[in-house]
Amino acid sequence: MDTEYAEKGTGESEEREQAQEHILVCLSSSPTNERLIRKAAGLSAAFRGSLSALYVQLPGGDARMSAEDRRRLEHNERLAQSLGAKLEIVHGEDIAYSIAEYARASGATKIVIGRSSDAGAHRGSRKLIDTLVAFAPDVDVYIIPDKRHEVSRGLRLPLVRSVQGRTSDFFFAAGMLLLASAIGWLFKMADGSESNIVVLYIFFVFLISVRTASWIWSLCAAAASVIIYNYLFTAPEFTLYAYDNRYTVSFGVMFFIALFTGVMAARLRLQARNSAAMAYRIGIQYDMSQLLEKCRDEKEILEVTAGQLVKLLHRNVALYPRGDSGLTDPEIFLNDPAQEWDFRTENMSAAQWSYDNGRKAGRGTKVFADAQCTFLAIRQNRVVYGVVGIDTEQSQLDPYEESFLISILGEAAIALENKRNEAEKEEARLLAKNEQLRANLLRSISHDLRTPLTSISGTASILMSEESRIDAASRHALYTNIYDDAMWLEDLVENLLSITRLEEGRMKIRTSTELVGEVMEEAARHCSRKLTEHVFAVRQPSDLLLARMDARLIMQVLINLINNAVKYTPAGSHIDVYAQQEGKMIRLSVTDDGPGVASEDQAHIFEMFYSGKKTVADSSRSIGLGLFLCKIIVQAHGGEITYKENKPHGSIFTFTLPAAEVETSV
Repeated sequence: MDTEYAEKGTGESEEREQAQEHILVCLSSSPTNERLIRKAAGLSAAFRGSLSALYVQLPGGDARMSAEDRRRLEHNERLAQSLGAKLEIVHGEDIAYSIAEYARASGATKIVIGRSSDAGAHRGSRKLIDTLVAFAPDVDVYIIPDKRHEVSRGLRLPLVRSVQGRTSDFFFAAGMLLLASAIGWLFKMADGSESNIVVLYIFFVFLISVRTASWIWSLCAAAASVIIYNYLFTAPEFTLYAYDNRYTVSFGVMFFIALFTGVMAARLRLQARNSAAMAYRIGIQYDMSQLLEKCRDEKEILEVTAGQLVKLLHRNVALYPRGDSGLTDPEIFLNDPAQEWDFRTENMSAAQWSYDNGRKAGRGTKVFADAQCTFLAIRQNRVVYGVVGIDTEQSQLDPYEESFLISILGEAAIALENKRNEAEKEEARLLAKNEQLRANLLRSISHDLRTPLTSISGTASILMSEESRIDAASRHALYTNIYDDAMWLEDLVENLLSITRLEEGRMKIRTSTELVGEVMEEAARHCSRKLTEHVFAVRQPSDLLLARMDARLIMQVLINLINNAVKYTPAGSHIDVYAQQEGKMIRLSVTDDGPGVASEDQAHIFEMFYSGKKTVADSSRSIGLGLFLCKIIVQAHGGEITYKENKPHGSIFTFTLPAAEVETSV
């Protein structure tokens, strides 16, 4: 048994170790790089690890690359991506150092590189391997021999042989050298040191390198500065001869210092530009995360995603949101709002295919290759939330743009899934709340209906069996009890039905202009018969108070409030209904001078199923629905309902309604 557990534990640890393997393959424009990528993919599959494909972009490396080399590089990048590799690009001057630094930062455990059998290239590869081992001693390096004797151009540090420049660069360089010569001549006229003039030329060569497009201008400016210095400032002047042989060494030192500073300045400028481009892309992704957190629904998430894609790619974007029955019509996001985009309607077929299959379609693919755009699905797992179309009619997306694009779409899909999960959680929460309310309602009804039903059935049984022996007064009292219990049940059922209709949105508020006094008097006629045991009054400062209301529902509010006052105040108490206008609202109050509401209950009396601590005999006949219903009805009218104590004792329930005016025609 111990041996079995030991073997099992060893196997699990090996699986965990394999699962943590990270394979790094180096990309280049070499024809044999495809074989290298496939070997790395096979190694990744064997170790069950992740695969990254790294391309080191050298200063000016893209400029010297031929069209054929660029085509092969893009082919190798797409191949790596199709084999499951994550594409990465870094900018640097030293291939080995850049690879080693990325390997350490990304946690790569194995590096796969190629080696040519060509003698010169072999020595370069050997140096590269030695440097890799020195910089990344903890990483395994796999060397794949090049059987076809091809040299991978992407793994060398070449010189830029092409002059990338403009006419403005030439005039700028010439102007800087002319300015340096003029300042140097002034130094000479002032008996300045020749070393100051040399430093001056070196400084202006540095400025030329920073300003111009290629470091070739640094080379030309360095050579020109030596010639100009020899011509203007060395004896014999205005000739290219030099009497002193020591000037030859000075010219050489001057040339190499100027050239070195110029080349370094050009490379730093190129790195700064590449870093700025990378920072811009990372900034867009960061802004994307911040904006997605503020989005409230799927529509906003999709719009933010499309806007960020326009900023990232500087291309037109078509967004196809998901509807109830598939994709809806596209929303167009223009890179330049001042220009129109002739977006073709036949793109819908490619977008629909991408939506149905969750895969890329359109230009640059084998599916709808003649489409105007490249279409990608916004999906998480197997759920597709929409499709974006990127305008690739003029040029295709490069693999790194596509990598950032997929990253943004993945982030948007996660945000959409989170919104869906939040909606499902909210729906589940509401369902649980409704189930809890239903359970509370059933429990309250089953408990509180027992007393009146028992009373009705018991009283009816007595009347059926003993009617002849009961005198008229006793029979009337029994009939009254049956009536009171039946009316209580009727009020309860009416409140339940009203609450259900209002919460489900099935009860429509039909407002009209009504006389407040008439509504109050009509409500009083439908109140409990025990209202006659109290001192009741309806008061209003004017008989022409008008309010916008659904008279039937407001009567129910007044009936509930008046019946509450009747139920919880002793006989002989004063109950008043008062109405007055305050600005654009009509304020109605129901007051009594009974015991009032306990202070600990006042904050909860408008909650469903809250009945508080009652001090009356029939307190069991309250399940806490009346005041809750009043609140819902008043809020549906645009008013509010409040409670406050009636000093020295008693209660005041107040609610408001929108005031109305009588329209007269002249």
